[in-house]
Amino acid sequence: MKKGNRELVRIQSVLENDRLSAGDNFFELLMGDLEKILQEFFEYSDAPTLSIDKCGDGYKVNFSITASRLRSFGCLPK
Repeated sequence: MKKGNRELVRIQSVLENDRLSAGDNFFELLMGDLEKILQEFFEYSDAPTLSIDKCGDGYKVNFSITASRLRSFGCLPK
């Protein structure tokens, strides 16, 4: 399994286990994982922003970056 895929699986697992009440450490871990993935695909200078809101039985998760360049890659991860 590729590194990016492992990070995505970890993020999904955290969200599925409803750890939003875990406090600031949760967001630090999540942002660290997101940055690892984003750095593989984009060049950017400002930190990504993240918002997570309760939406019915689930969550609305938004993250945003302003990228200066897309990194080249050979194929999309499975």
